[in-house]
Amino acid sequence: MNRRSSLATSFVLAIPLGLVVLQACAGPESETKPAAVKPTAPLPDLSGLVVKIYPEGSDIGREVVMALETELARAGVAVISDERRPNVAALRLFLDLRSLGVAVEGITSLSVESDGVLIDRLTTPLDVFRRDTYPAAVARQLTEAFAGSLRVRALAAGNHGRVDVGPVPGLPDAGPSVAVTPATDPTAPAPEALGKSGRFGLGLSLEADLGWAQIFADSSSLAGATAALALQFDLGPRAAFRLPLSFVFAGSGNDEFGQLALAPTFIYRFRSQTDQEIIPYLGLGLRVGAGVAGRHFLGRPVTGVAGPDSCPDSKEHPRRAGAPIPDCSFFVSPEPVVGLEWHTSRIFSLDLAASYSFAHFSSSEGLARWVSLLQIYLGPRVSF
Repeated sequence: MNRRSSLATSFVLAIPLGLVVLQACAGPESETKPAAVKPTAPLPDLSGLVVKIYPEGSDIGREVVMALETELARAGVAVISDERRPNVAALRLFLDLRSLGVAVEGITSLSVESDGVLIDRLTTPLDVFRRDTYPAAVARQLTEAFAGSLRVRALAAGNHGRVDVGPVPGLPDAGPSVAVTPATDPTAPAPEALGKSGRFGLGLSLEADLGWAQIFADSSSLAGATAALALQFDLGPRAAFRLPLSFVFAGSGNDEFGQLALAPTFIYRFRSQTDQEIIPYLGLGLRVGAGVAGRHFLGRPVTGVAGPDSCPDSKEHPRRAGAPIPDCSFFVSPEPVVGLEWHTSRIFSLDLAASYSFAHFSSSEGLARWVSLLQIYLGPRVSF
């Protein structure tokens, strides 16, 4: 029994030893050779297509787009980047990926659209790629699926117009680069160039404004009204020069305030279309005029007697006892403006705006005062 066990053990040990010897005797010619790589079949000629590729948005998505542009160009597809150029199909890329260290796993899809209609959706199978080889590998898969799609071929064959798109730099010539009838109607009129505003494009406007005014002195404030007539000249499609003559009045007696001013203003309008309905704008002007204010409002003694700072009319004509004698001043002030134009047509619009300015009332008594003026006004405008 022991003898039989010894023989069995020796036989088992001899089997792997014999296999090693046989492998060694076989030599290098007995090694298994890798299967030959099957050459990639040439893609069908798709020179009748002009496409625009829209990336997914991520960094790896942009790499896939670059690789896809190269593969499609080799297949004869003209890939454009200018939105203004006509195209037959829009290709939209979608990535559903998961990072696995140096590898990525997921699915890549490509939607083929023409005139807003889905022609075909191409999807790669779920697979794992090395991060550095993924863009080229998936671009080749998508290109082969794109070229093999019967719907895409029908789209290419169904177009007969020709648009020269020129050769693709750095790539072998895949034949004449042609495109087909553009998606837009070539007989349609070109978009109207942006010019001056107005019914006749003259850029001349007349406006009448009414609004609210708030006047602030050192220790008090008044609410009043403002009215203005304005003439506006367009300097171009967006810039304009505005010349308003305005009158402000608030309060009464020794708490009154009045102002007559001319405020030439430069306006910049955020305008991009000829018939744009809402146009916001900013402006900066120089307000020049004369102001009158009651002495109590300015924080000065109310004497009832005309002084060096009183208005000229109060000095020339004596007033009855107790009658208010206001002070007058000339002023020059910067005036920022912000506004909004609402155009119901090219000839008629409404202007809503706000502005800020100030005036300095000097005094021979040393009681100088700064008066701030905030205006908000609305008015109809007629443009020619």
